[in-house]
Amino acid sequence: MPSTPIVAAFDIGSNTIKMTVGRPDGHGGVDILAMGTDTVRLGSGVERTGRLADDRVEAAFAALSRMAAEARDLGATRLIGVATAATRSAANGSQFLEHVRSAIGIDVRVIDGDEEADLTFRGLAVSIDISGQIVVADIGGGSTELIQADDGVVQFATSLKLGSGALTDRLVHADPPTPAEVDACRDAARDTIRASGLSLGASPVRLVAVGGTG
Repeated sequence: MPSTPIVAAFDIGSNTIKMTVGRPDGHGGVDILAMGTDTVRLGSGVERTGRLADDRVEAAFAALSRMAAEARDLGATRLIGVATAATRSAANGSQFLEHVRSAIGIDVRVIDGDEEADLTFRGLAVSIDISGQIVVADIGGGSTELIQADDGVVQFATSLKLGSGALTDRLVHADPPTPAEVDACRDAARDTIRASGLSLGASPVRLVAVGGTG
């Protein structure tokens, strides 16, 4: 019986690039062979300029090239990927992804916020117990996805223009941030979440934070 193929999956985010190499385990899960992450800050400055910065594109391309080589060394025959907030909002995002496809061989595409939320929850469902009332927060560099579920059934999902990198670019000027800058980021995040329509009610809710920032 032939073995199942090895696949490498890439998540090109606004702050980090993540790779998972694995194969189906035959029981609805995945046998993980390797995982990797590289913080390249691809989305740095996008909110201000509307473009991916040249040095961030170079850093992302180098990270993806290295990761793809590692995946192929492990036997990966299919390389797939998704790109999120920074790439979908940047004027040169499609050009960057075309270069990734042609030069590295990763079949990558941009996903919108709704699909990002859906994929986040589907991935989480095979990793942890999602029974009861839960809220999932996928905190990224350029966006945050909120998913509210009851015993595995999604009741509410949204993608917010709320990211750790975007907030830093907009509101933080000191390194390390001043207390006032941290307060400003917290206030901006709170206001965005309050306006999202998320309603928790009175029942106990479990919060699950995913993503590098979380």
